Amino acid sequence: MNQGSKPRTRRPTLTPLRDDEDAALDGLERLLAVERFAAGLDHVHWFANVGRPLEATDIRAAENYLTAMGAVDVTIGLVPDWEAAAEAGESPGFNTPWWEAEEMLRAGLTAHALEIVDESEFNLALTRLTERASKSATMAAEEAIALSGVSDPELIRAAAGGAVQACHLRALVDLATESVGDEEIREEDLDAENDFGVEDEAGEGSNHAFVHKFALFEAGRWPISVMGGTFHLF
Repeated sequence: MNQGSKPRTRRPTLTPLRDDEDAALDGLERLLAVERFAAGLDHVHWFANVGRPLEATDIRAAENYLTAMGAVDVTIGLVPDWEAAAEAGESPGFNTPWWEAEEMLRAGLTAHALEIVDESEFNLALTRLTERASKSATMAAEEAIALSGVSDPELIRAAAGGAVQACHLRALVDLATESVGDEEIREEDLDAENDFGVEDEAGEGSNHAFVHKFALFEAGRWPISVMGGTFHLF
């Protein structure tokens, strides 16, 4: 440097405003997707086909769900009536690894969603969704169970609760899909020792296990649980 020259001042690196605008728009689109999803829940025929012989579309949705969860040696078993559904829901043979796999997927989607959407808006959207889903599914469960001649408030709560949970999980896919697709998820970031849930963690939103699970409720079914190598579908 010459003695008479002045040192150059390095300009600060600025974050482009456009990036912030794109991020805000992305988050808004995710929230609007959940609002649209919630608005359609009143038109879902909850529990309309429980106990009936499985249609080809039911089997396909169930198989898609099992595949997306990375299931091996799990068969589909039809639950014939509400009494059997109550027994299946209370069975001590509930598959804990399966529940843990769904919980792992739920936690992953939540983390990705919160990278896109403000936490307060995230919570508000899911709260409103839950309220709408609970009202719709509870009324449908009450009617369906009453028509079967069964009186069981706990069963009503279990059926409606399963539907509400499926709505919540389905909405998480809408909130997180963009973030999941933006970057590659490394295999070592997943629980490689768990056979369930590994395949779909980095999958496309429309192919997500929770999309297929909600599709079963949308078809008037109740996917109860996986026990003893059987997927109990009512």
